[in-house]
Amino acid sequence: MIDRIALLLLIIGGINWGLVGIFQFDLVAFLFGGAAAILSRIIYVLVAISAIWCISHVLICTSNGIAFLPITVVWSERYIFGFGVEI
Repeated sequence: MIDRIALLLLIIGGINWGLVGIFQFDLVAFLFGGAAAILSRIIYVLVAISAIWCISHVLICTSNGIAFLPITVVWSERYIFGFGVEI
């Protein structure tokens, strides 16, 4: 469940950054009263926490340091893309 929430927040964040980069329009700030508004800041922090959470799906700690896990791209109605998490 937390993986789905994290993925959803990353999608929201990615779309928002795409809008900022292409159109200089911050949708989160627009919807929640500006970039400095507390609700906007909460959304930004949740997106950042989601990114950190999702990093744990692609990195593992080994005795030789940090290694990347192979990401299996699963294209199925029962799986979330990229994480292989069953829904």
